[in-house]
Amino acid sequence: MISPRPRPFREAIDAHDARALLPTSLGTADLARIDADLLRRAEFSAKVQDVRHLDRISRVNRRVLAGEIDVATARLSIKQFLWSTGYQAPPEKAGGLEDFASTRRTNLQIETNVSMMRNLGAHIQGQDEAILDMYPAQELVRVTNFDAVDRGTARDWNQIWLDAGGPRTEAWPRMIALKDHPIWVKISRFGNPYPPFDFGSGMGLEDVSRREAMALGLIDLHTRIEPDREAVRDFGGDAQATLAIEDPRLRAALEATGVGRFDPDGVYRLTDEPGAPLANREYARDENGRFAKTNAIAAGNAAVEKALATKTDVMSAMEREDIGAIDFRWGNERMGLVHIKARGDARAAKFQDGIDGETILRKMPTVIAEGTVTQRGSRSITIEHDGYRVVLANQWKGKPSAHWVLSSYDLSEQKKSSR
Repeated sequence: MISPRPRPFREAIDAHDARALLPTSLGTADLARIDADLLRRAEFSAKVQDVRHLDRISRVNRRVLAGEIDVATARLSIKQFLWSTGYQAPPEKAGGLEDFASTRRTNLQIETNVSMMRNLGAHIQGQDEAILDMYPAQELVRVTNFDAVDRGTARDWNQIWLDAGGPRTEAWPRMIALKDHPIWVKISRFGNPYPPFDFGSGMGLEDVSRREAMALGLIDLHTRIEPDREAVRDFGGDAQATLAIEDPRLRAALEATGVGRFDPDGVYRLTDEPGAPLANREYARDENGRFAKTNAIAAGNAAVEKALATKTDVMSAMEREDIGAIDFRWGNERMGLVHIKARGDARAAKFQDGIDGETILRKMPTVIAEGTVTQRGSRSITIEHDGYRVVLANQWKGKPSAHWVLSSYDLSEQKKSSR
């Protein structure tokens, strides 16, 4: 039943702690394309890519849940973090939902997440079989008058209920259904069987007794409601250690949606977004699914040309069967393609042999695909071919990379001696 004021309880905090931080470039519409069961396992905010920002939001939300601070204090903490980073919203977005430091955006991040965790905690509490036996149904009720109500633009929840296939009982227009009825997920913007059902909806739930549910013809004396064991398993007190974005099962499940992919920095990006991992790995296969070096070289060559033209990273640029996907990172004078190009230009100026930086970069896909692995360690792989030596690293800017990264090149001793 509805509590007159929020109360901290263990289930809500456990549910919060069981979620993994998911930095992402996706907006609200794109996130809505991902299965709700996956999103429930992650804590995210549309287009927030900085894990430090996301961590600050998560920490203050947890403190609000625990009753340690109020929303105003939480909001100020998020804004102070952003100010400390030098964040400034573009003038045309200042003050709106796309301004990370706006009151509207920070309120949404706090109130939606805290409400979701409180209600998920209540949902877990309510899975006790004795409670389900006594209160097998629930009613959708208005619990808060948000601005939308004052403006006269509130959604027509009775119509939403009917359009989604909710039962119309003798108590209509009261919206009542059994707790395991699919209507609760269908009316939810977030795909959850508990509030909030939309941003700023102001709608909540109230328990309905078995006696009333029987009178409305929703259930008989002997029918039992099955507990939501999945929610208890995934978000109960023992769930914290089982879920993490680093968990390959969760990463694979998110990538399998086709909506986005993880870049090497752990940011979940749209598949076709600039800078996102490209699905070039299939280009390394022939029409029968067999690995083909010529296809891998073609994909690598295309990736080099794209990087040179756009001066940006190309993720999963090519594949080698015994190594896996390889990223071409643009980088700077000390690392990546810029580093390789600069070294090549310097040696061309010295030896006047025409082998400049771009020539070397265009040679790299062939060296990677056709070359021999001469050294393989935990952090790097060395490949040699036709007088060139390529080094692939499994780190980028000091952080682990999801794929191997084209890091540097050198001329083999044979090539050096022939100069």
